[in-house]
This record gives sequence, structure tokens and C-alpha cells, in this order.
Amino acid sequence: MRFNFFALILLVGIFLSTTAQAGLLATDSAGTVESKKAEIELNGSYSYDKSVNSSGVHARNDSTDGDVTVTVGVVKDMDITVTLPYTFSCREAENNVLTNMTEGLNDLTISLKYQFFEHEGYSIAVKPGLILPTGKESKGLSDGKTGFSASLIVTKELSEGTYAVHANAGYERHNYRDEGKVVISRSNIFSLLLAGEAEVFDRLKLQAEWGISTNPDNTSNTTLAFVTAGGTYAYTKSFEMHAGAKFGISSSETDVSALFGLKLKF
Repeated sequence: MRFNFFALILLVGIFLSTTAQAGLLATDSAGTVESKKAEIELNGSYSYDKSVNSSGVHARNDSTDGDVTVTVGVVKDMDITVTLPYTFSCREAENNVLTNMTEGLNDLTISLKYQFFEHEGYSIAVKPGLILPTGKESKGLSDGKTGFSASLIVTKELSEGTYAVHANAGYERHNYRDEGKVVISRSNIFSLLLAGEAEVFDRLKLQAEWGISTNPDNTSNTTLAFVTAGGTYAYTKSFEMHAGAKFGISSSETDVSALFGLKLKF
């Protein structure tokens, strides 16, 4: 009863208040979900960003997002993940005047992860995926065409899993139906991610990551760069909670995002 009540509170909190990366970290681990097992993640975030352009206009953007991510073990060392993101509210303002407000479904992603190497704490996996145009293109929430992604994932575990380091090299291909968006948005996005985890107390892991990626804005050559810090607590073997914050360390990255969510294992 206590577990059901606590889980219900978190579920309501996420869907009424808030984002949208699967889990606390954008960095993935090389591990896969066991065959015939499944995991459901409910993730939420609130992001805030402000800037001043060359004309002296003060711009502000705040966004509340959420996603549902389902991962199913297919066979040994292979799983499939489906992520459905939703923007609850995205508000843009200039000089404190609201200029745009958007909400709606974003593009769904489907990916397959295969761990092909494991030896002495090292594991390596590949993760190809599809980006499906399920979002509202008219509101700027979809590419309008199917895209694809691929990443190489390396994990090193130490002290029987007490510590772990993960590294990802990723690529995304975005295909845009709107010719105007083709001009202002880059199609090829590359990323590098590095994360560390440490189990500091029983069932509590502290996590941190650093990441860089190509700026999707074709009018800017400034690379996106960020750091994330937070923790994950395993309330039971089948129920985890996470919370943390993501900070932009380049002018083109979102200033700050509050991240939180939960994971259910079956």
C-alpha cells in the first residue's frame, strides 16, 4: 500500500507539472534489459533560458516537458526502446512580451540496443534508431519526415558495479519537410557524452555528466555544451526515482533545467 501510494503521487506530480530525456542522464549505458523483462520510465523537466541579442532585445524561454519511455528485452544482450515525448508548455517572450506559446506531441523515437562485447568490466554496445514524425509540425514540434540516429556506447564498471563510467558517440539525421526549416536547421547532429556514477550509500547513486553536440541552429556555429548532476534512489528492486539539474556551459545551450522522474521494472 505504501509503495502504491508513493508511486501515485510521483506519477501525478510528473504529468501535472512537467521533461524530456530518458532518465536523469542523456548518456546511455551499454547494458540492456534482460530478455522478457521490461522497464517504464516517466521523466519530467522544467527548463529556463534567457539571452540578449545584438539588437538589445531580451529573450526568454521556459518549457515544461515530459516523456514516457518503454524498454523491452528482446533476446540476450538486445532490447528495444520507444520514447514518446510531449511538450506541456513552451513559452517564448521578448522584452517581457509573450511572442509564442506551444504545446503538443513531439516526434516519437524507436531504437534497438545490442551489446556485442563484455570483458573485465568493459562493455560495448551499438544503438541505431528511427525518429518518426508523430509531432505537430505546424507548431514546430516535428521534423515532418522520418529521420534516424546511431550511437556507440562504452561502459566501464569498477568495484563490482559500485562505480561506472559511460561514454557515448552519437549521430542524428534530421529530414525536414518544410523547406524553410531546411535553411535554418542543420540536418546532421553529432554528439559526445561522458558520465560517471557512484553508489555512495545503499541504493543511492550520485551521477554526473558532460556533453557537447552540434548546434541545430544553422545560423550559429557555437557548439552546445552542458553538465548534469543529480542522483538516483532505488526505493525497491523494481522502483527507482531520480532528480537533478542540467546547466548550459555554452551560450547556445539552455541555461538550466530541473530534471526528475521514476522507473518501474517488470
